[in-house]
Amino acid sequence: MPALIFFLCSLLFLIWVSRRRKIEAISLYWIFVAFQCLYNITPWITSQLNLPVLVLLSDHTVIDTQVVLAAISNLCFGCMFLAFYRDTPLSTFRPLSSPKKRRNFLLLAFPMFLLTCAMCAKWGWNHFATAAISGPPGGMFTVTAYVKIIFVSVYLYYLYRFGLDRWGWVLFTENGIVMFIDGARTDFLPIAVVTCMVYAARLSREQRRKVYILALAGIVASIGARSIVLSKKASLLGNFIAPVAVEGTMGAYSSLQAIYAVQHQANRGYTYGASYIFDPLLELLPAGQLRKDYQILPRWENQIYMGIPGNFAPMGGFYYQAEAIAAFWYLGPPLVTSLFAAVLIWMERIKNRYLLVYLTWAASIGVLFIKTPFADDFKLFMSELLVLVGLSAVHSYRVLMARAVADIRSDGAATI
Repeated sequence: MPALIFFLCSLLFLIWVSRRRKIEAISLYWIFVAFQCLYNITPWITSQLNLPVLVLLSDHTVIDTQVVLAAISNLCFGCMFLAFYRDTPLSTFRPLSSPKKRRNFLLLAFPMFLLTCAMCAKWGWNHFATAAISGPPGGMFTVTAYVKIIFVSVYLYYLYRFGLDRWGWVLFTENGIVMFIDGARTDFLPIAVVTCMVYAARLSREQRRKVYILALAGIVASIGARSIVLSKKASLLGNFIAPVAVEGTMGAYSSLQAIYAVQHQANRGYTYGASYIFDPLLELLPAGQLRKDYQILPRWENQIYMGIPGNFAPMGGFYYQAEAIAAFWYLGPPLVTSLFAAVLIWMERIKNRYLLVYLTWAASIGVLFIKTPFADDFKLFMSELLVLVGLSAVHSYRVLMARAVADIRSDGAATI
């Protein structure tokens, strides 16, 4: 109980910092806080209920250690924002363009939407887990993952070039349809957050409260949609709670295993931050033996296998504390959290100057840092950024060619 009280006090501090610095409720700051609650309060509750689940979820020492580390990290996160954050509202960008250009962009993107839906229906996340049981999934699952990334990037580019108008909402809805067909929320959640941020930026403070209510309703609806397809043997409330409980406990389990390994000296050293530098670069390479042999974090995970109960991250969940502990012992979570807060603050300050980079970063690392390994976050960021830069380059080329043709015609007319 003292560990949880300490954590709750750290949350009060984060709330105070948010009010002091006027941080919006829909922001990357509060996304981090929300995930901190999910990955710490949920396993603590599970441990108190003594449910017959995985071993470490009944180990109060390990769970209390994680909760204390999270509380210290919260204090570091809040202190960074208190000291350096500056309120920089997102510009209500509305680039000049004709309705015809916006509509044509949507029509050009529609075949990509159909292709994404078709591929997700056959090789989406819903089918990935089944295919993985019988052996390594085929290459089409990887191709489908990249197709989803491209379609998400198409939507982000629309936001960058045209802003959030009615056609933007159509593209956003199409991404939501892809999510339900595919079965994974990781691609949709970041753009949902970014969309709410962009939409709220052009509203008054009173109007933004409606956006917050809508965002909360969207979260409830997303969980509720999942509860409908779960087993009917449980109650509707039980099916509603189940996805949240599973995400919170299984996501935190990698961190619990890292703590257990340190407590029982199952590790043979630390990565000292190398996984944050080399793993992202290796992740950009095609899947193969080179990437498998030289990535730092997977090698550390393999080292502790024999010293921890069960497989590492048995259901695939991840919490950033695991990588931070692997890097710098118990100093890792506060240190890595402070660095992440510093990057968040810096990106908030430059977002209106480098909007394309900011939108891509917010829709990848900004939202997902706390719940996925950094190498995966960086790969998603670079993949989306590459697509956006490519689309932007094509647009710039077309504009230059149009101007060149116009100049040639005007020169010809003047000569005549």
